[in-house]
Amino acid sequence: MTRLAIPVTDSMKKSVWGPLDELGLLLDLSRLPGERNHDYRKRLFRVFTRRTDSTYQGMLNGITHELGLEFDDVITLTFIGAASLQPRVTLKDGILTLYSDYTDDENNTLIHIDNEPQLNLREDEVNELTNLIPVINNTGSFTAALVEDPPPVEWSYCLVNFDTNVWVNDETVPSSTRFTLENPLINDGMFFFGERKVFQRVRTSESALSQPGDFYIDITTGEVITTSLPSGEGTVRYQYRDLPKTLESSPVSMGYIGSRELQRYFFTQLEVRLFDTPLERYINNIPNDQGVEIINELFRASKNYWGK
Repeated sequence: MTRLAIPVTDSMKKSVWGPLDELGLLLDLSRLPGERNHDYRKRLFRVFTRRTDSTYQGMLNGITHELGLEFDDVITLTFIGAASLQPRVTLKDGILTLYSDYTDDENNTLIHIDNEPQLNLREDEVNELTNLIPVINNTGSFTAALVEDPPPVEWSYCLVNFDTNVWVNDETVPSSTRFTLENPLINDGMFFFGERKVFQRVRTSESALSQPGDFYIDITTGEVITTSLPSGEGTVRYQYRDLPKTLESSPVSMGYIGSRELQRYFFTQLEVRLFDTPLERYINNIPNDQGVEIINELFRASKNYWGK
């Protein structure tokens, strides 16, 4: 009898093709090495709830899907100012802007922090969530708190872009003279009803309704009262304030390298004497350490050169 010596090696996980892999083939989302059915199923289902496309959010969704990563809720943001105000907070490309009252681009109350109109979340002073929160709390108009301590992601610039002013398009208006919109905290004047004969004149109170075509909207609760009966087939478009808001973080930090905000992170800044706005006070100088690292990575990926 011949005996064979079989070497003992570390076991390797092998995936057996199954129904989930068939679905993954249709969705162009293959199973990760060693990924179990439970985790793979969750990742496949997220394709339907977090759509992938060419937008900022869509690309973030696609990258996290492919790598098996997840978004995390990290900060709760609350407005503590007067109820009569219309606050707004925006985050885009790592730049956080806070307004205690925002009506339009010209009529707004911008909160300055350390004499700066905006916060660059890549700056050393606020690039960690634990440092960002006290800065927001010191504004006197907003409060922020960690959802978990310590947070799943510690870097502020991993927060996902958002705008607390949210548009709702084509919400169906029911056939009722008294109904409530799906979202409260409507921004004043930012509502447009499709049935013009029913919603002709907006009144300041319910008691002021006197003739067909009059309507009143409580912008705090979203309740709408009208003298004429809607058909039930009309729609309304409106803007509401998504506050309090839970901020999400992503393990993927994405930005447009040509944006001024990101350039401030990759290049040393040279102060100029003449400028129109605070954002024009500095211009790009030579690349800093992070910028050199990115440039070298671009050189490795394609045959480019730096200069004219």
